[in-house]
Amino acid sequence: MVARSLAWTISTEVATKGSVLALSVVAARALDPESFAQFLAFVALAIMASGLWDVGVSSLLTREVASGRIGVRESLRQAARIRGRSLPLWIGAFVVGSVVAGALAPLEPASVALFAVASLAMGTRMVLAAALQGILAFRAVGLTLATGRIVTALAATPALGVDDEESTFIILAGAVTLGEVLAVVLAALSLTRLSGRTGGRDAPSTCARLSLRASAPFAANAFMATVYNRLDILLVAALTTSVQTAAYAPASRVQDALLIVPGSIGVVAFPMVARRWTSTPEAVGRLVVRLATVGLAIALPLAICVFMFAPSLLRVVLGEDYVAAAEPVRILVWSLPLTALAAPLLAGLAGVGRAADTTKVFGVALATALVMHLSLDWWWGATGAAVATLSRDPAALVLAVYLAWRAGLLGQRQGVGAVSATSARPPASREGVL
Repeated sequence: MVARSLAWTISTEVATKGSVLALSVVAARALDPESFAQFLAFVALAIMASGLWDVGVSSLLTREVASGRIGVRESLRQAARIRGRSLPLWIGAFVVGSVVAGALAPLEPASVALFAVASLAMGTRMVLAAALQGILAFRAVGLTLATGRIVTALAATPALGVDDEESTFIILAGAVTLGEVLAVVLAALSLTRLSGRTGGRDAPSTCARLSLRASAPFAANAFMATVYNRLDILLVAALTTSVQTAAYAPASRVQDALLIVPGSIGVVAFPMVARRWTSTPEAVGRLVVRLATVGLAIALPLAICVFMFAPSLLRVVLGEDYVAAAEPVRILVWSLPLTALAAPLLAGLAGVGRAADTTKVFGVALATALVMHLSLDWWWGATGAAVATLSRDPAALVLAVYLAWRAGLLGQRQGVGAVSATSARPPASREGVL
């Protein structure tokens, strides 16, 4: 079950990332550099606004459905209620972001409207995908998103034959919207078809209540992860020269691509841990260790290969001009095995009701990265920035190991919070879920 879930998650994530890359290539060739930058800004805005709208409720929904404390239909109803309250966050973020991105070049209102629809569709799909993950339907989650992104890439290709810049932008915006709406439809159909798999879980005797208070740790985690995954390039640009920034930026994006592996492990581990915690809690620790072992077995050889062949890989994939990023890549690639070990630990903590502990880990990672960037970037350039970014991962791993041990996920520990048979179905969550 675990191996099959990981295989589907990783393979569909690769297809998704490949489709996103194809869309970027089409957009870059169809638009002038200024308009291309604006297109990327609106895509990023759509993603960011949908994440703010979610306020962590999707992760909370996955855990509660997987644990059997709430049924699929009731979870969607409660998520819709919370989303109604958080909608002003989406409106504010999208309006402000549109003003900023729109200042790069004149833009048709139709394009802005299309991106708004795409962002709302992204936010809706997040909830449906969370419910699918809650019933362990990882294949459906991956296929719906991958299909939507593939359709987006294909629908964008007609833009290559259009000379008018405004029309080209509308075609690209429409392609993004089409893919996201299709992903929502496919996710809804998959959930309707597969939710019967939950059986009695669709009507638990004691129903959990989703709340903003309970979802707050997940929202904070997503925010901090976004900050330290995107702020690094801005800090490098502010503290170093354009040459050093040009050497660091490709390495940062290579790191993002490699993190597909630990990201997929976390996606699979989270609902599986939540489900086992309420049925066979003694097996939770074994599952976390097993996933960490599998992740390391995949990540370590991959990291070694990228370390050895970084210049050649950069030359083939990005071109000769990007070989200068080889040294930062060779440093950042070691974040892969570290995060592969940390991902199941964080998923385990969140799955057993300790999402607040995971927020501590993200907070330490963010603080470490900021301090190290401010200390190293200005005098060590791209190499120092790579070391600074890497430094967050051992800090996060050490804290994650300690908190997982304290929670009883790494060997049974006596005391409050240890995972044991008597904690299989706690009367209430410390995060205010019930």
